[in-house]
Amino acid sequence: MVGTSTYWSYGAHNLSGQYGWHWVCNNQTGGAHAHLCKGYNGVNCDFDMAPGVAYWVDMTPVNSITLDRP
Repeated sequence: MVGTSTYWSYGAHNLSGQYGWHWVCNNQTGGAHAHLCKGYNGVNCDFDMAPGVAYWVDMTPVNSITLDRP
């Protein structure tokens, strides 16, 4: 992502201005997962990010990210 974005709460977080390929890392602890979603407000989430793993992702179709408790 352009710059660094950090999210501290569970649930959906809408994105804007994120285009092209970026490294995205899920630094959640306790087994929490993050999902990249094509819709706003955590809709159409088809990319599950396991904790502690960095992914090279095309952010162009991504409009939100969710943080989910295990």
